[in-house]
Amino acid sequence: MLFIKEDISLASFNTFKSGGTARYFAEALSLDDIRTALSFSKKESIPFLILGEGSNILISDSGFPGLVIKITTSGIHFKTKDADTTLVTAAAGVHFDSLVSESVSRGLHGIENLSGIPGTVGAAPVQNIGAYGTEIKDTLFSVEVFDIESAKIFSLSPEECELSYRSSIFKKKKGSGLVVLSVTFLLTKTAPLLTSYRDIRTYLAEHTIENPDVSDIRRIILDIRSKKLPPLDQYGTAGSFFKNIILSRKEADILQKSFPAMPMFSLVSGEKKIPTAWILDNVCGLKGFKKDSVGLYERQPLAIVNLGGAKSLAIKEMSDFVIDSVRKKTGVILEPEVCFIGDFK
Repeated sequence: MLFIKEDISLASFNTFKSGGTARYFAEALSLDDIRTALSFSKKESIPFLILGEGSNILISDSGFPGLVIKITTSGIHFKTKDADTTLVTAAAGVHFDSLVSESVSRGLHGIENLSGIPGTVGAAPVQNIGAYGTEIKDTLFSVEVFDIESAKIFSLSPEECELSYRSSIFKKKKGSGLVVLSVTFLLTKTAPLLTSYRDIRTYLAEHTIENPDVSDIRRIILDIRSKKLPPLDQYGTAGSFFKNIILSRKEADILQKSFPAMPMFSLVSGEKKIPTAWILDNVCGLKGFKKDSVGLYERQPLAIVNLGGAKSLAIKEMSDFVIDSVRKKTGVILEPEVCFIGDFK
């Protein structure tokens, strides 16, 4: 049975540890709970917000004026397709790293480079999460969704999910009425391990690891992340706050004339990707910058951190300050990776 609560603080339901209250709040443990919650939202003519672990959002200090539906569905199922490949289906409410851990323990390749990413499985295709050379789109098989308008359940293929850099159909207007119920991945036992990413190559060389297996890669990724990103038990943070910069080849070449040492990576599209962290550190000098209770993490300037007791507005103002600093120095407009919930005026 679904319990709908009133006036619930959202600060403990997101990793920034900030934000106001939800007018209504419900924890959905099943499809029936999700249906009931959405029916309540429609009946009361109020907006709803689907919430996982709140690891990629910033909730305003005024909170959310409608119903927050926290998805806590569970279950991971492995179905052997052939001697090499396995279909792995996880409910939307499953902690994503638990899925990675369980898959790696079975010797399955494909999502090990995504180890340590906070959040739920349901949020993974929405954001097309990625790290260390891979993204969800590389192993996604299908996404089971509930269509609010038709009240039907169906599956979307990777193509239908329209996955791109930190985006998907679920972040667009035409996909706003789709609620992710479960996600299925196609993993294998023999796919080549992705070790070309610079941080991984450096780690392997420094620790003289010549033939890593999938468990080694997971352990390495977790170790790299622990040394670079702010720990959630000490800081309020959403990890990387800004997307890396994608420019046309012409735009990138012009920018590099002003900053010859700026690293750039060519994409299949012909565009070039520029590490935003490099600009924040080497061009703007913002690594470790602090103002009151908000700062940029001293080891990774992409991460804005709540140093303790900061309001969401202060975090948003830090974001605006960083965007303005980069624009003035380079002419480039940064795009936040974090989603803003509520009124920040």
